[in-house]
Amino acid sequence: MALSLPRTRRPPVFYGWWIVVATSVMLAFLAGSVFWSFSFLVSPVRAELGWSAGAIAGAYLIQGVVGAIQSPIAGALFDRFGPRVVASGGIFIGGLGLLLLSQAHSLPHFYIAYALAGTGLVSVFATAIPAVGNWFLHRRGLALGLATAGIALAGVMAPVVVVLVDWVGWRATLAVLALATWIFMLPLALVLRRRPEEYNMLPDGVSAVAESRGAVGMTGDRGVVEGATTAEALRRREFWFLGFCFTMGFWAIGSIQVHQAPYLEGAGISRELAAATVTALSLVTVLGRVLFGWLADRFDLRVLTGVALAIQTVGIVVFAQVDGSRTWLLLPFLLLFSPALGGLMVLQPSAQGWYFGRRAFGTLSGINYAVGTISWAGGPYLLGLIYDWMGDYRPGLFLLAALCLTGIPALLGLAKHR
Repeated sequence: MALSLPRTRRPPVFYGWWIVVATSVMLAFLAGSVFWSFSFLVSPVRAELGWSAGAIAGAYLIQGVVGAIQSPIAGALFDRFGPRVVASGGIFIGGLGLLLLSQAHSLPHFYIAYALAGTGLVSVFATAIPAVGNWFLHRRGLALGLATAGIALAGVMAPVVVVLVDWVGWRATLAVLALATWIFMLPLALVLRRRPEEYNMLPDGVSAVAESRGAVGMTGDRGVVEGATTAEALRRREFWFLGFCFTMGFWAIGSIQVHQAPYLEGAGISRELAAATVTALSLVTVLGRVLFGWLADRFDLRVLTGVALAIQTVGIVVFAQVDGSRTWLLLPFLLLFSPALGGLMVLQPSAQGWYFGRRAFGTLSGINYAVGTISWAGGPYLLGLIYDWMGDYRPGLFLLAALCLTGIPALLGLAKHR
């Protein structure tokens, strides 16, 4: 059941933090069910149905295309109607997609079902993240870091998925995840709210006295939300430079999420250690999300983004050197790639909020998600094709590292943040 939201008095805990908690939990479960677990479906699906790694990873690409179309629409609906209806509808369809995926026997069926399964996560990300951005100004970076930490915590589902797949098979595992999605995630979607001003509150939970002193960076009229319209933002070069920068950084993220387990198993790493590495990778990103979120409230976002991209590049190169005789390289890989991944996930919405404000936060987030999906979803497909062609993941990993570096020069086209 959704929490009651007082309209006339200030609650003991600012409601924005409840939105952060609900967002984090939903992202943790949905990302774990749809994306982090996908890496451990590749091998059993390939063994049962005889499909290639590239063909299976094609589902990731198609879901990304569907998500790219869906997210701007969901963002626009968020700005107009609020997040609850959009997120709830997406979660229901996502659960249905997982159930259909458990019955797949052909590639078209597999692709369509996986595209539907991703609808829940896309809907929540396209509505809950803008909601968090709207409920915070001066603590936006930290709030976004904590909210998106749910995606990182999703990695704890990897060992659970491995056990379920080994115990009851991949089909029954997906059916269980579908039922859990409907039972546990739909109530949490009702916690979401669009803006604090609609409930006689202010961003960050500041008081009316603070508002009168100009502490919240608003116009003084609670009915007026600061920031650029969608059309104004699209005419500014910062929007497109930011889109290019983060798109280049996302090529490796989706690729390693999908192919991490198959790559490690093929390099002589045990299935158990591969599962532990997937979990560790996701958990360590929490450090990056919270740390970069805290730093984003205090330092130049351009510098922070450049640092994250550089660290991620080094992490990819280290990952490409891992094999059965050099398992120790997994530690520096995790300590480099994971925090950088988490940082990029927080810095993108933080930068959007800083440069364009809250007026069209949902619509702009949806457009940014669509742009980023080009690489996030296309990367796994590209890496799978390179592996099928060359029989080795390493050339593809080096290509991903090079693409990541190309995002850094785009930061020079941004106005100074602080």
